[in-house]
Amino acid sequence: MSLAAALIYWVIVVIWLTVLGTIVYFYIRNPRAFGTTRLLLAVLCIDAIRNIAENIYFGLYSAAATGS
Repeated sequence: MSLAAALIYWVIVVIWLTVLGTIVYFYIRNPRAFGTTRLLLAVLCIDAIRNIAENIYFGLYSAAATGS
C-alpha cells in the first residue's frame, strides 16, 4: 500500500472523529434545543467530505494493490 493511501486512511479517521465531536459539542452546548436541523446539515457536510476522502483512499489502495 502506498504512503498516500495510508495517510488518507488517517484523514478518514479524523473526519469521523469530527462528526462525533460535532454531535457531542452541540448536545453539551444546549441539550434541550439540540437544533436537529442545524446538526443534520453540519453532519451531512462533514460526511460528504469524509466520503470524498474515503473514495480517494480506496482508489489509491486499489491502484497500489493492482500495481497500476
